[in-house]
Amino acid sequence: MSAGCCIPLLLFFLTVGLSCVNNDPVYTDDVFIQVYPSVAGAVAERDAIELLTFTDHPSADVRSLSWRALAKSDVANPDSLLKSVMDINEHPAWLALSFFELSDNTMNKVREAFSGSADEFVYVCEVFKRLGGEQDLEMILQKFPGLKDKNLCTTAAGRILSREEVSDENLKKVVAFAYDTESSAVRRNLLYGFYRNTLNRPSRDEELWTILIEEWEKSGIGNDPVNDQYMIGILGPTGAGLFFEEIPLIKDVSGTQLIVELIRAMEISGNSAESSRVVVGELLSHDNPVVVEEILEKLKTDGAINNEHLQYIYQNYVQQTRNPVLFVTALELLQTNGWDINPMRRKLDFVEMRHPYLTNRILNIYRRAEPADSFLVRVRDYLAEGGIRGLHAVQVLTDFWIELEDQQQTEHIRGMMREAAEAGNRSVVSGLNTLLTDENLVTDDDFEWLRNRYREAIRAGNLENMSAFEQVLEARFSEREVNVEEPEDPEIRRPNWERLHAIGTRPHWHLETEKGEIVIRLNPLSAPFTVSSVDSLTRDGAYDNVAFHRVVHNFVIQGGDVGRGDGFGGPGYRIPTEPSRLSFERGAVGIASSGTDTEGSQYFVMHQWAPHLDGDYTLFGDVVSGMDVVDRIQVGDRVVKASISVR
Repeated sequence: MSAGCCIPLLLFFLTVGLSCVNNDPVYTDDVFIQVYPSVAGAVAERDAIELLTFTDHPSADVRSLSWRALAKSDVANPDSLLKSVMDINEHPAWLALSFFELSDNTMNKVREAFSGSADEFVYVCEVFKRLGGEQDLEMILQKFPGLKDKNLCTTAAGRILSREEVSDENLKKVVAFAYDTESSAVRRNLLYGFYRNTLNRPSRDEELWTILIEEWEKSGIGNDPVNDQYMIGILGPTGAGLFFEEIPLIKDVSGTQLIVELIRAMEISGNSAESSRVVVGELLSHDNPVVVEEILEKLKTDGAINNEHLQYIYQNYVQQTRNPVLFVTALELLQTNGWDINPMRRKLDFVEMRHPYLTNRILNIYRRAEPADSFLVRVRDYLAEGGIRGLHAVQVLTDFWIELEDQQQTEHIRGMMREAAEAGNRSVVSGLNTLLTDENLVTDDDFEWLRNRYREAIRAGNLENMSAFEQVLEARFSEREVNVEEPEDPEIRRPNWERLHAIGTRPHWHLETEKGEIVIRLNPLSAPFTVSSVDSLTRDGAYDNVAFHRVVHNFVIQGGDVGRGDGFGGPGYRIPTEPSRLSFERGAVGIASSGTDTEGSQYFVMHQWAPHLDGDYTLFGDVVSGMDVVDRIQVGDRVVKASISVR
C-alpha cells in the first residue's frame, strides 16, 4: 500500500471511490475479491456461456474483462451476440464482436447502426478495424467531418487501407482528411495504411504522389516527426531527399524512429553520393548505438562506401568499440568490402564467448573467411554445446546446406544433424526441422531412427522435443503409423488475488538494464493473469540477467525468456491471452504469443504504434520512464535487475 494510505483494511475492501493521498487508486470495492476470480475461472476454461453471464454486471471492470475474454473464446453463434453488444454499447463489447466471423446480415446491421448514429455507435469502428472493407471505409469518410471522437474510426480506416485495395477517389479523400485535421494522431491513423503496406501507395507518375508531397510540404516538413517518418516511408528516397532539403543535419532531427526511417530510405550511392557523405559521417558518429547499427547495416547493402568512412569504421567500431553489436556489424561491413578479418579473430572469439546472441552472425563471418571443413568443425562444436549457441549454429548450418552447390558435404552435414538430434538439446532440436525433413539428409531408412528420437523425448518428459520430432515425423513420413501421443498443454496459471489486491491498480515494474532503467506502469484490472505472473516471476528473480533476445528497430524490443534464453522458452506454464481495448502505442508493453492462450514470460516494448497487434496480444502496461533507454537497447542487452514497486 502506498505511503499515506491509512484506511483500515475492512474499509479498504468495501469502500468505493477512495484513493490515497498521492491520487493512486486502489481496489476500492469487493468486486475484485468476490467477482474477478469467478470471471478468471471462466477465462481459464474459455467457458463462453459462463463469461456471458458477467457481460451485464454492474461493475464496468467486470463487464470489460468478460467481453474481452469472449473475444478469444469459442462462441457457438457469434451473430447472436449483436443484440447484447448494441444494448450495452461499450467499447469492450464491440471489440469482442470484431473477433468473430459475422454473417452478411449481421454486418449490415452493424453498418446500419453506425450509419444512423455514428457518434452513438462509434465503437462499431472496432468491427470495421478488423472486418471492414472499402464500403466501410466510405462510411467512415462520409461521417468523418462530424465525428466527435475520430481516433478509433480513423484507425479503422488506416487498417482497412493496409489490407484492402481501394479506389483512387477514396485514397484522395483519405489524404485530404489527413491533412485537413489539426490532430497529429488522426493524421497518423489515416496515413497508416500507406505506411504499413505498399498496396495503396501511389507510383511517381500518379496524381496522388504529387498530392502527398504537396500536402506534406504545406503542413511543414520537419514540424511533426511522426508525419515526417510516415511520409518518408511512403515516398522512399524521394521523401528522404525532400526532408534533407529542409533539415540537412542529423543533429537537428528529433526521434530515433525518424532517423532510422531516413537511413532506410536515403540513397547513399549514385548521384546523391556526395550530398550523403556528410550525413553518413554524422550518422556514424551518432551517440545512439541503434542509429550507428542501422547506418552500418545500410552501408553493407547499399553500394559504394568511401575509404574515409571505412577507415573511421575500422578505427571506431572494430578496434576501439566495446559495443559487441557494432563490432560485429562493422566487421561484416568490412568483410563485404574485401577487408581481411583474420587480424581480428581474437577479439571476434572473445565477443562471441561473452555475447551468444551474436553467434549466428559470427559464424557467418567465419563461414566467409575459412574453408568449409574448418567452418563445419566450428559449427559442430557449437551444436554440441547446445543452448543459444547451439540454436544459432543449427540455423547457420541450415542456411549453409540450402546454399550448398555440390553434395560433397552431404554425409558430413548428415552426421552432424544426427549427432545433434541424438544429443536432444531443446534449443538445437527446435531448429532442426528443415534439415530433418530434407529427403537428401533423412532417407526412408531413417524412419525408425527418427521415431526412436520421438520416443526418447516422451520418456524424458521433454514436451518441446516431443513436439518437434512429431512435426517432422508427420511431415516426412505421413503415410506411416507413428502412434503419436498428444502432449498435455502446460497448465494455465491462475492469478494470486491476495497479492494483486495488495499491489493495487498502479504497480510499477522496474527493469534496470545495462543501458539504464525502464519503468512500466502495470494494469492489473485489464490483465490480471499477466500482471500476477510478471509480479511473481519478478519477485522470484526470474527476470534478472535475462537478455533482450529480439530487437527489431522501429518495432519492438523483446525479452523475458526465463526458461531458455533463446526466444523459445518460458516459465513452464501458460497464461491466457487478455485482449485490451487500448492500442499498441509507442511505449506499450505486451506479452509474446504463438497463438491464443500460449503466453508465458516473454514481453515486448513498442518503439512505435502498431495497431495490427491490437487485440491479438495482451497489452499489460505502458512505459512511464525510460523510453530513451528502450530506443538504445540492442540484441543481447540484459535486464540486470527487475523489481516491483507500489506507488
